[in-house]
This record gives sequence, structure tokens and C-alpha cells, in this order.
Amino acid sequence: MSKYTKNKMFEARHQASKLIPVDKVLLKNSSINFIWTYILACIFLLFPVFAFAEIGNSASRENTTQSGTIAPQYAGICANFYQLVGPSQVKVGSSHEYFIATGSGKDISENIIYTLKRDGITVETIKDREKYLRYFTIPGEITIEANIVNAPILCEGKITKKVRVYGSTLMYIGDDLSLLKTGMADILKKNDVLLESSVDKTILLQNDESQTVWNSIDQSDTLVIGSQDILGFFSNIVKFQKIKPVNFTKKKIYIISSFSKPFLSKVIASSLSQIGATRVFLISENQFYSIITRLSTGEKEDVSIGEELSYEKGNTVYSLSGFVEFLAYAGFSYQLLAILLSVTFIVLVLNFLKQIVGFNVFGIYYPVLFALVAVSLGFSTAFMFISIGFISIIIINVFSKRVHLLLHAKRALLISIYILFLLLVLGVDNFFELSFIDYSIFDNPLVIFPLFIAIILSDKVFQEDINMFGKSGIMDVLQYGIITFVIYKLFEYKTLQYFLVSYPDIIILVVLLNILVGRYMGLQVFEYFRFAPLLRKLDEEE
Repeated sequence: MSKYTKNKMFEARHQASKLIPVDKVLLKNSSINFIWTYILACIFLLFPVFAFAEIGNSASRENTTQSGTIAPQYAGICANFYQLVGPSQVKVGSSHEYFIATGSGKDISENIIYTLKRDGITVETIKDREKYLRYFTIPGEITIEANIVNAPILCEGKITKKVRVYGSTLMYIGDDLSLLKTGMADILKKNDVLLESSVDKTILLQNDESQTVWNSIDQSDTLVIGSQDILGFFSNIVKFQKIKPVNFTKKKIYIISSFSKPFLSKVIASSLSQIGATRVFLISENQFYSIITRLSTGEKEDVSIGEELSYEKGNTVYSLSGFVEFLAYAGFSYQLLAILLSVTFIVLVLNFLKQIVGFNVFGIYYPVLFALVAVSLGFSTAFMFISIGFISIIIINVFSKRVHLLLHAKRALLISIYILFLLLVLGVDNFFELSFIDYSIFDNPLVIFPLFIAIILSDKVFQEDINMFGKSGIMDVLQYGIITFVIYKLFEYKTLQYFLVSYPDIIILVVLLNILVGRYMGLQVFEYFRFAPLLRKLDEEE
């Protein structure tokens, strides 16, 4: 190819390049700029990541031990993260276990160094133990320290727990705690005597609190009982004894009561025999304070304080007293025997109010049933259930006047309305936190029977026996209220129950009095006041 030809081709290519569109040139330049921008952005974004990773690697290298494991980071004081779990009040002669746990209660005990100190002096040091088991022999205050060797959270300082070791324990159980004076526990504490207390009703509940009380009774050396219902208290003690036995042989039991020694000995003899209690004394409130004084001064309580209760079981069952005693020692509840014997006396009172006084008692069974419902549920709760039944009856009567219903359909509707109103009242009481109802009664499924007895009584009394919308309705309701309240108080009168249990032969006299009252045909007390003007007029004429 000649030189001329090459020059022509070069000029042609140069002219062709001038013919390329401007937009393609711009596109090419923008693509190049985008690529450079992307590269620079990646460099700036990835640089902090590499820098952070390098710092982390250097930090991990600093926290890595020679074995290659990563040590935990420092968190602060150990007591803020861990706790020494175990009782803080113990008794001489008892063993207890202590271990380290997190704040949530998770056990993390492993390779712990436990140190026991008394008055700042180290008594015992145990290393590489998961848990610390200690048998306490000397009363006083001690300190248990725990040092965690390999903790999940690196911390400093020891975990400590102060433990008070008592030489003996005195427990008081009563209707209220007013008998225990302020500062009494601190005075006894100085002489290594632990004073514990509980309300009598706590032992009746089947929950964690009652189990705690029972464990305290097990640990106690001296037991003081100030309950008015002493028969009911020991009946419940017998029930707990069958579930979790407690050794009462070495315990000293003091009973604060106004009953006489022979009377009280016979009433609780069966219960004391079943639990194995042999050292039981009857004392007064002043004698109780005398016991506290002796213990607070470091003296032992004197065995001669109070009257020791003792009773020998009779060998004969041919008398009513011997037969009741035979049933009690065979395992029959003395408390139930007392209620059954009380019913015989209560129906005599009902018979007297009907035949002699002239009350309209609406039969014998219904007032007794209502009183039993009031005893089992409480008077206020039973009255509320009766009121719900009364409202339900009014609604049914108004509805049946518009829509005719047969007898069985009416009573079926009454039960449904009663249950709906009962649920409504429970909901309102719970929502507004009125606390009118004790919800613990519903823990027992058998509460359904008192509930249905309440509606049966409402149907019987307010619909059949009492004309609520008549002239005499108010007087009938007033009489029924007086009678049921009297019967309720008789059921609650523990002295009557104890007397009948101690002397059940008195029931024979009750039977004879029932016959005499039933034969009375004279003028009733109410009739005497009603006809008093006429009687005076007859006397004047004579």
C-alpha cells in the first residue's frame, strides 16, 4: 500500500470519528465516573469494618488466656449479681444447706470457697464445693462468706449472709396476736430464743402458708396455744399429723384457756393421744408472761407453771359418755361429735320457741339448715346468698304472672336465674374490689351444697311460708331472722359444744324436755300479750 493511500485512510477514520453522536460520548464518560465513585464508596464503607475487627481482635487477644479460652468481662460487685441462698434463722441441732444462685434463683454453684466466721474469726473454710452443708451446734450470730472462683460474670468481692442460730424456739398460735407485746421478740433474741407467731385460722388453710406454719411447729420447742376454739384447733392438728408427722413427745405445749382442767382434759384427750403429746399444761395469760420473763432472763421455763393436763380413757362403753369416748379414740372427729350433740339441744330450743313463746319457726329443718350454711360459709356470705335467692324469686314471680309456667319449669328457671345473679355478684365484687365475699370458700368443691341449700331455703321460706307482699310478711321475716340468728350463735358457742362432748349423757335430759315441751297445751307468750286486754277484762268481771 502506498504512502498516499495510508494517509487517505487515516483521514477517513478521523472524519468518521467526528461523526459519532455526542450522547454516546457522554454515556461513556458517565460510566467511567460511576465506576470510580463506586470504588471510592466501597473503600470508605469497608474501612471502619476492618478497623473495628482489628480492634476486636486485639481486645480478644488481650482477654484470651494462655489456654485459649475467653475470660468473662468485668461486671462489678458480686453481691449485685449473685446471692447466697439458705435460711437466715436456724436452731441448734439442725442442718441446713447453702448455695450460690443468680438473682432469678438459678443455681450456678461450682468451685465455691465457703468461709464461716463468728465474731470476725474464721471457724471453717471449705474449698471447691458446690454447696455448703452446715450442722449448727452453738447459738449466736455467724457469717457465711462465699468466693466464686470461676464465675460466669466476672466480679469482685465476696457474697455474705448473716445467720442467727437460736438455742430454742417458742411459737405462739392464737385468734389474734394482741397477747404478744412490742419488743418481746427482741428481748428473747438476746438470750438466743426465737419467738414465732401465727394466727389460728392459718392452720385451717391448705396452702403454702399453712405448710410454713406446720414446719415452724415442727421446729419449735415450746408451743403456746391461745385459740378459743381449742377443740377445732387440735382436730386440725390431727389432720396435719396424718399427712406429715411431727414428733410432739418432746415438745412442751401450753394452752391459754378459761376452761377448767378436768373439763379441758377430757375434751382434747383424744387429740393429744393421736398426736402423741405428753407434756401439756393449762395456763393463764399472766402465767404466759411469766414464762416469757423466765426465758428473757436466761432461765428455763419452770415445769410447775400451769396445771398439767392428763386424762385416762374409760374402759366401759355402756354409758353414752363412754360410747362417745370410744368413737373419738377410734378416729371419729370430736369436732363433728360436738356439732351433732349441739343439734339435739338446738332443736329443743326451736321446740321451746314454737310451743312456749309462739314464734313461727317454719318447721324444724329449715332454720337448722340455714344456721349450718351460715356456720360453714360465714353469716354475711350466707345472708348474701339468701338475698340473691330472694331477688331471684321476686323476678320469677313477676315473670310467671305474665307467662304461665308449670311448677317444675318455674323452679328450673329459678335455679338458672339464681346462678346467673350469683355469678354477677361475684363479678361485681371482684371488679370493684369490694371484698364482700371470702373467695377461699370456693376452694372446696363441696361448697355447691350450701349454695343449693340457700336457694332451697329461699324458695321454701319466701315463696311458700311467707307472703312477702302481705301485711304479716315483715313480721314473719323478722321472726325468721331472729330464730336463725339465735341458732347460728348456738352453733358458734363453743362452750356448749365442749360441755355436751364432756357430758353427753345430758342428751337424755334433753330428750325428756322435748317430750315435756311437746305436751304443753297452755297459753303461749305471744298469745298472752295479744289477749292481755281480754284477760284483764275477764278478771274484772269475775
